[in-house]
Amino acid sequence: MTPRPLFLHIGTRKSGTTSLQGALKTSRPALLAEGVNHPFNSRPQHMKKVLAPMLALGVGDGEEGRQGIRELVRTLRDAPGDRLLLTLEDLAEMPEEPVAHLLAALSEDFEVHVVITARDWSKQIPSEWQQLVKSRLTLPYGDFATAVREERPEVALFRQRQHLPGIARRWSQGLPPEHVHVIAVPSPKREPMGLYELFAGLVGYDPAALEVSRGSWNTSLGYEQAEMLRQVNVALGDRLSDVRGEYRPVVRRLLINGALRKQEPGRSLGLPAGDVAWVTEESQRMLDELRAAGHEILGDPQDLLPAEGGRTMDLEVDPDEVARVAVQALADVVVRSSRADEPAAQKPQPKARPRSGAKTAAPRPAPAGPARRAVRRARRLAGRVKRRLAR
Repeated sequence: MTPRPLFLHIGTRKSGTTSLQGALKTSRPALLAEGVNHPFNSRPQHMKKVLAPMLALGVGDGEEGRQGIRELVRTLRDAPGDRLLLTLEDLAEMPEEPVAHLLAALSEDFEVHVVITARDWSKQIPSEWQQLVKSRLTLPYGDFATAVREERPEVALFRQRQHLPGIARRWSQGLPPEHVHVIAVPSPKREPMGLYELFAGLVGYDPAALEVSRGSWNTSLGYEQAEMLRQVNVALGDRLSDVRGEYRPVVRRLLINGALRKQEPGRSLGLPAGDVAWVTEESQRMLDELRAAGHEILGDPQDLLPAEGGRTMDLEVDPDEVARVAVQALADVVVRSSRADEPAAQKPQPKARPRSGAKTAAPRPAPAGPARRAVRRARRLAGRVKRRLAR
């Protein structure tokens, strides 16, 4: 009996994965009707059922991880559907040993196909820098691009996540090379449905079955916004050092989602003008390696190369614009904080009946609001930002 196909979509990050996963989740009943089962219909489920066992293989004797992978295989084996689909972009960066263990276990029961969605590095370098700044990176954008070119250890995670031949090499262990499929993601402006159609054609369902949201799933920052956030990371020093437990909940809730996303983003990030040549050479080298390895490339391979006349940018930062972004963000944070305290402060108090003959006290004046303090704090912050940028 021919084993069922299992499509394992492993990323890469910033290649349209979030919008694709949202469409797959929303369209689960329609996909089931076409024989495609997406058994873990959320990111937390994929993290728990797929990623956690792989990580646990490196803890102690690894038995917890092996047990988790056996449980994953049993769950998938019992799942209905002609074709199964898993999707988690965190998988692309996983090291060789846990990948080999997972693929070997899945291949005993399924015809495993690994799917890599990819964009060219002229888009991925600015996108990854912005995302890493949201996770406490302090490296300036120009230094980050240079570090990627020089393969410095401080940006090793970028190559682990985005070097396509390396990802394909790790994820093709024990598989026929043609079972690793690289989708060259077209520009959404040029082909809004391009990614969804290529993915549907590979897995085997009608792309019209997908309910695709036209909105943005991720908050994109402008250059000065991201630079302001980077400077906040520098100013934090050792504070909020736990990125997942302390930093992200506060910074993303208050600063990014609560303030920055309300602003006009300003200058879009592009590839630094001086990096176009080496990025083009590296992209061509990666494409050649994928072809030589025998992996299938879906879509236009040119979409894995920087476009001629693509977006580039001058790295010079406008200190006045960074200061404006900071002041506006601080004002929004102050307003948001005051609203959070508002319900308790403004709850109507029951009126007490004055005792007979007692004098009624004059109402106490309301304490001064935060507006004046906020303005003073904003001005001080703007001054510090300007002085730092002028150094």
